[in-house]
Amino acid sequence: MSSLAEQERVHLKLTSPVESALALAGDIGLLVSERHRLLERDFRSLTDLDQQIQQAGAELKERYHVYVVRLYDLLREFERRGKNFFESVMRVKNFGLLRDPEAFRRRFEKEAVGDLKEKIQENMHAATDWLMKEQISLFERSLRYLAEHLAVEKYKDRVPAPAPQEHGFEYHRDKLVGSIQEGFRREIEHFDVEGQCHRVLETAYRGILQQIGVQAGAVGLGTLLVSILTGVLFDVTGILAAGVVFAAGFVILPRKKRAAIQAFSLRVDTLIREFKKSFETQFNAEIDDATARLRKAYDPYLTFYRAETKDLARHEEMQKGLRLRLMEILDAAAALKTEAPARAGGEPGS
Repeated sequence: MSSLAEQERVHLKLTSPVESALALAGDIGLLVSERHRLLERDFRSLTDLDQQIQQAGAELKERYHVYVVRLYDLLREFERRGKNFFESVMRVKNFGLLRDPEAFRRRFEKEAVGDLKEKIQENMHAATDWLMKEQISLFERSLRYLAEHLAVEKYKDRVPAPAPQEHGFEYHRDKLVGSIQEGFRREIEHFDVEGQCHRVLETAYRGILQQIGVQAGAVGLGTLLVSILTGVLFDVTGILAAGVVFAAGFVILPRKKRAAIQAFSLRVDTLIREFKKSFETQFNAEIDDATARLRKAYDPYLTFYRAETKDLARHEEMQKGLRLRLMEILDAAAALKTEAPARAGGEPGS
């Protein structure tokens, strides 16, 4: 009987702490599973945000082309006026005007250039102002999305854990989410629309000048356009150096007029092409930079996600192994309990 009592005591000693350990392991399993689900929700939210940012960037690259079309129309209208100017002015009766480069330039600017400089600047400023405001809007939308889907307090009641401790899961998650949101807020607050507009425009104009061969230093946007258009005039007419063009009289003049008109059209074509190229290059770069800053902001959280997911997977495996081992101990303890009656029944006949 003493042997049976001893087995019963062993069974009781094993069962109580093992069952407590199983309950604790179950709680740990729930905590690990909930954290895993939280990480997966965060990851899906960030993946969705990333897709939205990419889509927004692609849409911005399509939408700014309305300003490129306006620019094209303005320069083609300039070309039409310029051709009409050459047709009407390059005549023998205007010989005196043609021998006076300054007077010719003034008349060209009045009749062909007109308000082109102002309209181009107005269009370009409208384009850059639109782009800067769209970037701010994109940051604001991203911030609102994060607040709704990665809210620091949103899942507190779902994760049965004590208050966040430094270096703990909740501490790191809260800190990372908060840093992303704060980064977006700083971007929005420090966005200098006017300054950004000037920077984008000056970079775009410099690109155009380099391509059409006009040298420019640190010039303002207004004088930059004047330089471009004045350069066009001097490069294509060939008549402003003196009256040498007309030395051969009436025979040469019609031919020179045709050559000037053709050269002028080619120069405008080049101007349009380089305007478009520089405009698109600069705007695409600005859009890519804005989306890259947004996406870079949550890179640390993705690093955290990958590390925590790996760590939680390891803990899940450990928890499963622990539960299995505890179940084996319980089975062994139960076997001791069932053996005791069997032995007790066999003692009288032994």
